[in-house]
Amino acid sequence: MYTLLMLLVVMTSSCKKGGENDPNGKVGNGTATLVVNNSSSTTYTVTGTCTFNDYSTSINIVDATTSTNICSVILNEALPTSTKTYTLVKSDFNDEDPTHATMGFSLVTNSSITDWSSDNSSGTVTLNVSGGAINCTFNNIVLQPSVVYNSGELANPARCSATFTVYKN
Repeated sequence: MYTLLMLLVVMTSSCKKGGENDPNGKVGNGTATLVVNNSSSTTYTVTGTCTFNDYSTSINIVDATTSTNICSVILNEALPTSTKTYTLVKSDFNDEDPTHATMGFSLVTNSSITDWSSDNSSGTVTLNVSGGAINCTFNNIVLQPSVVYNSGELANPARCSATFTVYKN
C-alpha cells in the first residue's frame, strides 16, 4: 500500500523538480542504500535527484536510472526552518504529530514491487537546516518488509542508510 501511494503522489502531484527546488537553481541530490537481512545481504541503491513534495510533505530520492525506485522520508509538516529531529513511526494517515515521520524504500519494475517501511522502533532522522539547504545523513535505520509485496528472501527486515540534500524555497 505504501508503495502505490508514494508512487502516485510522487508521479502525479506538483513535485518540484530540477532547478525549481531552489530559487538560485540548485538541485537537490541524494543516495540511499538498503541492505536486506537475508543470507545474501541483498543490496539496493537509489541515487538521483532529491526533491520535496509540498502535497505529500515528503522528501524523495528518485533514482536517476529507474524513476520508480524511491527512498522517501514523509513528514507530518512542511520542511523545517531550523534543524529538527523526527521520530520514525509506522505509517498512519491519522498521525498528525509534527515530531513524527515515516520512511520507505520502494522498488518497482514491470513485473514486481518490493517495499520496506519504518515502524515504531526504527529510530530517528535529523534534518539539518543551513540557509536554503536541508541536509540529512542516517545509517542503519531498520525498515520492515511489506507483507503484501515482499516474498522469499526479500520478506526480511532491511537497514537503510542515506545522505541527501534538498533545497527549500
